[in-house]
Amino acid sequence: MIRNQGVLSAIGVTVMAAVSLLALHEWRDRPTVVEDARELPPALIVERVSARTFTESGDLQYDLRAERITEMDTRGETLVEQPRLALHDPALAWELTADRGEVRDRGRHVTLRGAVEARDHGPDGLLVQSEELVYESALERLTSPGTVEITHPGGRTRAGAMEANSADGEVQLLQQVESRYDPT
Repeated sequence: MIRNQGVLSAIGVTVMAAVSLLALHEWRDRPTVVEDARELPPALIVERVSARTFTESGDLQYDLRAERITEMDTRGETLVEQPRLALHDPALAWELTADRGEVRDRGRHVTLRGAVEARDHGPDGLLVQSEELVYESALERLTSPGTVEITHPGGRTRAGAMEANSADGEVQLLQQVESRYDPT
């Protein structure tokens, strides 16, 4: 179990991504999902999405971009292609990217897949990489069911899986954890 401010900040970035995707997911009233054997076409497809949030003083807080967002109402999910979330708070200079994402259960379950990266552009220079990150808001839990690699000042840490709880700030690296430090 570790308590590393950089890793905890990475969790915060992922939570921000989940909140951002939830906001996009909830921008219109949702029809009742009807049980039907056939797959209906998407309810909405938005391409080249760019959304920004500003602080009360007018400063850019974060920037969310995606190649495509597809609302699949019959399945109750939103599909996101090439999401990129950049935080512009000097204390949280993070950028989160993935090949694709899925938002289900009205935003309570967010899965990012394919070359997932959370990069801290601040003085810590932390990079978290995985093929899949899952955020479950009701449990305040972030997991990487597969290999996760964390590049940090002085070295790299690799684990077969990761579980993090944003409520208590604990991060557990599981299954063959290996750290390599480079003193240079």
